[in-house]
Amino acid sequence: MTWQLAVPRARVMWLLRLAVRVEAFRGPIGWRVGAFCRYRLARTWGVFIHPSATVGRVQFAHPTSIVIGEGVVLEDGVTIYQNTTFGARNMEEPGYPTVCRGATVYAGASIVGKVTVGRNAVVGAHSVVAMDVPAGSTVVGAPARIVTSASHPPARNATGFGRND
Repeated sequence: MTWQLAVPRARVMWLLRLAVRVEAFRGPIGWRVGAFCRYRLARTWGVFIHPSATVGRVQFAHPTSIVIGEGVVLEDGVTIYQNTTFGARNMEEPGYPTVCRGATVYAGASIVGKVTVGRNAVVGAHSVVAMDVPAGSTVVGAPARIVTSASHPPARNATGFGRND
């Protein structure tokens, strides 16, 4: 157990779990300790997780510069890489993303608005997702577009790699 606390992603999850449990006590002590834990997350690793966000057992592959907004729901088994943002599209149109089990969000991706990223979906690096992502799909680009889905596997060329474009 002690060696796990030397790994940054384990420390991030440990501090997050501590903050959530302590804030449940609703008193001034619980609020202050929870706020201190969130402060350490933001100050040390640049990870901001709003107290109202629902975060399951998420894997932070590289826990730096991650922003998780107010109403975001991250289910168990989600993998998140560095420099990712989850939040509302704008203040006039509140709505927050839901990321389902087994999804992977790669570096630099932004998921904004009231969207759902389906089970086992993959969001490519530096993608801007403002639409629903079906389960088992892969989306890339800004704005994001679906390149593979569970019902339509990618086309292969004669060598067996890539597309026939």
